[in-house]
Amino acid sequence: MQRLPGVISQNARQIFQPRSHHEDLASRLAEARDHYRLPRLQELIGSGSVDFFGSEHGYLLLNGLNYTPRPMGGGSFNVFTPSLQRANVDFVENAEVSPDHYLVNLETIDNRFIAQDDGPALRSLIQHYQPVDMTQGMLLFSRLPRTVEAPRPRELESRPVRFEEWIPVPSVADDELLLVSFELPLTLWGRTREFFYKPPMLFSVFSGPEVNDGNLHRMLPSMVSNPVILSPFLDTTVDLLDAFQPAGGKQIHQFQLKSPLPGLWREEA
Repeated sequence: MQRLPGVISQNARQIFQPRSHHEDLASRLAEARDHYRLPRLQELIGSGSVDFFGSEHGYLLLNGLNYTPRPMGGGSFNVFTPSLQRANVDFVENAEVSPDHYLVNLETIDNRFIAQDDGPALRSLIQHYQPVDMTQGMLLFSRLPRTVEAPRPRELESRPVRFEEWIPVPSVADDELLLVSFELPLTLWGRTREFFYKPPMLFSVFSGPEVNDGNLHRMLPSMVSNPVILSPFLDTTVDLLDAFQPAGGKQIHQFQLKSPLPGLWREEA
């Protein structure tokens, strides 16, 4: 209620002094464009098309770039269902409609396992694009030649996973990505809770030579039902750049699944 007088004054100004209000908004927009200006990216991208992988799409608009979003854009954290994931993958893999460039800044919400956020599209992006520049912590990717055919995944192992159990992962070459997908069925009580409230929370812990902090990373079952990148471990945008280096980035050797309500998941999960 303390803000009410200010809100009333602002609304009255918008109604009775529209030109003044418009000039004020235009001034703020000009300041934002100057503050977030990325001249090097403007030069590299030019009139080419570009999409943003992350959640700060305003960079593209404030820099006057040719924003060409995938079907489910607006933040990679909101691609919840396999059908939305498939639509984005089809877009990225279609050279006729996908953009010339991707600006990438890996960010998530709720301390999630970041590789699950639009994970299949991220994997396709890595296969069809290459990093060409980095500015202000963001990676610019450009599409590889159209004749390049991305390798298809091959299954290495399928096994049951039990909560709190350390699961070793297969080894792959430094120039390969290790993918993982999960089938995580709920018990009857778990499905009942999901219907009336929400599913129980699920977390992962990862361990490797450079990843041993014991942090809990939230996982959403619907977002890991399709293969996502497990190793190299992606926690920041720099990790993504390191994945293109000869050493192959931060490798994962084992992981755990945890839940505050493990009894609501079927044991064979």
